[in-house]
Amino acid sequence: MAKYGYDDAALAQIITATGAAQDQMNTVNGRVSAIAQLLPTVNASRSGQRLSAALADWNTDFNRVVAQLMMLNEKARDLLKTNRSVDNQAEGATGV
Repeated sequence: MAKYGYDDAALAQIITATGAAQDQMNTVNGRVSAIAQLLPTVNASRSGQRLSAALADWNTDFNRVVAQLMMLNEKARDLLKTNRSVDNQAEGATGV
């Protein structure tokens, strides 16, 4: 049964997808961070400085995206708990 517009299966998909996206983002961020650490030693030119600034922007954006994925995941988990709680209460009230 769908409560609040989402059934348990849809919420489970959201939880799984946001978790997978977060894992993928962490993998990409690890690679970007490795490049950022090497950059000063291999390219101290103006273009290297620009790339360093772009990588700093990446880091800010990455943290924001991961935080939003975590929030979405938590909200989906909370809604799933609410759905299941409502189901349990309804079953108890009807004696089913």
